[in-house]
Amino acid sequence: DSTTRKLKTAARPEILLSDTVGFIRNLPHGLVASFRSTLDVVRDADVLLHIVDINHPARDEHIQTTNSVLEEIGAADVPHLLVFNKTDLYPDEIGKIILEKKYPGALLASAVSPESKKLLLDRITEFFKSRFFSQTIKVPYSKCDCLADLYENSIVGNVAYKEDAVYVDCTLSRANRKRLAGLL
Repeated sequence: DSTTRKLKTAARPEILLSDTVGFIRNLPHGLVASFRSTLDVVRDADVLLHIVDINHPARDEHIQTTNSVLEEIGAADVPHLLVFNKTDLYPDEIGKIILEKKYPGALLASAVSPESKKLLLDRITEFFKSRFFSQTIKVPYSKCDCLADLYENSIVGNVAYKEDAVYVDCTLSRANRKRLAGLL
């Protein structure tokens, strides 16, 4: 089973992280079927964090295996961030440069480093911020129960109570905009 937790950040809406099983090369189809619910989480994700042990001798093969499984389950187009972990145990500075060139956009990190944790958190937050947009939403007084939803699932700015409705300046995702349009 995958485990889902809230990411500890001030970002709104809250960011949820789901930890799924690692992918195994040549996994028997019977086991793939039993992992189907976990794989559905992957397919429905906004972004995937692909964590790879930088020290593992087969790290490139692990990356390829994961990419192959993502393609097989229809998740190849889900945006992802490749993270090489345990860089504190990897003394080869030239090797790090080569990895950065081979995998542009990859993050070299160490789970024991507060700086690495902050950098990863910043990258995740920036990913979501780049997919949000700002708009003013007109909420009829008969639908004011949607205001709590706006506060929970968007970044609320100015709120103006006018004669005909409540006007809320907010920043939200396209998915939340569609969902709210159905409520309003």
